[in-house]
Amino acid sequence: MLSVELWLTFVGTAIGVVVIPGPGVLLTMAHSLEYGARRTLGTIGGCLTANLFHQMLVGAGVGGLVAQYPGVLETLKYFGALSPARERSTCHATSRATQQRPSSSCRASR
Repeated sequence: MLSVELWLTFVGTAIGVVVIPGPGVLLTMAHSLEYGARRTLGTIGGCLTANLFHQMLVGAGVGGLVAQYPGVLETLKYFGALSPARERSTCHATSRATQQRPSSSCRASR
């Protein structure tokens, strides 16, 4: 059985997570304003898939692995930081090779 303090901490955190919009909600709102509701369904599906993947990692015990081996967290941070940088360089190379303006996904990442 949970203690009252732990339960109140959980409830307070859950309310905060629900009330404060995260990056997925902000991305979905921006896409719906720019592209319309129908074209935003892919964004919503992507956000839901990412959340499911994150929950599966947590359920598989990656959090315990990170807690036990701090080097794993550092490695994950570096891979996470490299991903946007790689995307920007790919967008730049693509737009330069085709002599066209970058696509909307490349412009959004700048």
